[in-house]
Amino acid sequence: MRVENTEGRKVYSHNENLEPHFSAVPKKSPGLELIEDDKVGAGTIKFSLANLLHLHRPLMIVDEAHKAVTGLSQTMQQRVNPSAIIEFTATPQRQSNLLHSVTAQELKDAEMIKLPVMLAEHPTWQQAVDGAISKRQELADIATRDTKYIRPIVLFQAQDRGQVATVDVLKDYLIEQGIAEKRIAIATGDQRELDDVNLFDPACDVDFIITVEALKEGWDCSFAYVFCSLANIHSSTDVEQLLGRVLRMPYATRRSDERLNRAYAHLASPRFSEAAMALKDRMVAMGWGWRCCSQQCTCPIHDTGNAAKKDERVFLLIRN
Repeated sequence: MRVENTEGRKVYSHNENLEPHFSAVPKKSPGLELIEDDKVGAGTIKFSLANLLHLHRPLMIVDEAHKAVTGLSQTMQQRVNPSAIIEFTATPQRQSNLLHSVTAQELKDAEMIKLPVMLAEHPTWQQAVDGAISKRQELADIATRDTKYIRPIVLFQAQDRGQVATVDVLKDYLIEQGIAEKRIAIATGDQRELDDVNLFDPACDVDFIITVEALKEGWDCSFAYVFCSLANIHSSTDVEQLLGRVLRMPYATRRSDERLNRAYAHLASPRFSEAAMALKDRMVAMGWGWRCCSQQCTCPIHDTGNAAKKDERVFLLIRN
């Protein structure tokens, strides 16, 4: 429905079968689309589903409402003419009429999300990938002792085409590390290898998912424990695509081993302070609130005497 040109869209098309619904509607009713000038009945009201919705003024429910703020979205809403709009979003606009909000602490108390988030920074993208692989294996070993089936999954955010660590380069690197190709799935606009795949099926082989932006929103798998961004972290938007995808708690129940109650992030970034602030800022932007992300963040650095290892031991803890 969210289009500039409504021609060819069935929801906006004239349909004689809907004529009884318009029999009592005045011919000059404002806000209704009319039949185009070059067609039979030009200038009269279209018997369309969109016009029918406009007349009945339905309740409109908008998910990911922070994306429905463009002029085109507003035009679509005017066409539907809703009696009220209920929006769901993690990032409400400043002018929103906020009726109810849920904090990260409430979600954690309800055992719906994994917290804290453990952040490890690495000097190169290869080391970030190695760290994510190692963490997944550690969690997989722990998960074998859980009372329910859990298969920890890594989400990789590859770099865009034309850069170094692209989707194909990353996949080749994973295979070079001894990971079987059947354990890798690519989810991009061109490659949709997750379609019709049940990641919760014990027979599923997928342990590593490579994406760029395709999993930005609208995708959640509670088995996703680790995200690895290969872009340098300079701002909150750099981890936007994957951060929220690794927070859902398996079976919405805290696990017996505390390590399975956490989410993990491995980043290739030149400076930890930039990475930590970016992740914190992104959490705030996603609606976690300053109490969870600022007042309750600590960043302990464990100095092992080795510069390369030091970066790998830096964690961002979002505590109770």
